Amino acid sequence: MSKKFDTRELVQAALLLAVAVLLNFVAIYLGPSLKVSLAPCIVIFAGAYLGPGKGALVGGLSDVLVLLIKALPGAYFPGFTLTMALYGFLGGVLLRSVRTRPSAARTIGSTLVIQSVCSLALNTLWLTMTTGNPYGLLFVSRLPLTFISGAFYVAVLMVLFRYQAKILHHPAAS
Repeated sequence: MSKKFDTRELVQAALLLAVAVLLNFVAIYLGPSLKVSLAPCIVIFAGAYLGPGKGALVGGLSDVLVLLIKALPGAYFPGFTLTMALYGFLGGVLLRSVRTRPSAARTIGSTLVIQSVCSLALNTLWLTMTTGNPYGLLFVSRLPLTFISGAFYVAVLMVLFRYQAKILHHPAAS
């Protein structure tokens, strides 16, 4: 696979980017520091399907596009963009497989690592920096939801991996 986008990959990346942006708008807020969204799951899938660099691009662009569409003044913090890019990058590094789809165990383990790094560690740090709340307090309050949403991510990723050829019209599916 080349480092550049071919036409098919560009369309696939744009489709996954659009889905990630849409899923950001249907996120559920359970408090100022608790948000449930399937957008990171789509970004992880983009990394696994298209590779780490392209997954990171989909993740970073999804965060920026959501900001531009919502147009909330003063609401941008680059740490969250970095986290979304990291979701795609780590998805590509941990789940990318040229020949076969990732096993359930690999998907669960990778999602656990990705959620721990991105959602629990980094997003908690960014929330500490933007809200002034203590890291430990935010960490503890975000811990259950991080892994509950991770379980949903695993379920969605397993479905996406199972049907990826049909969803993204991979040439091998024809």
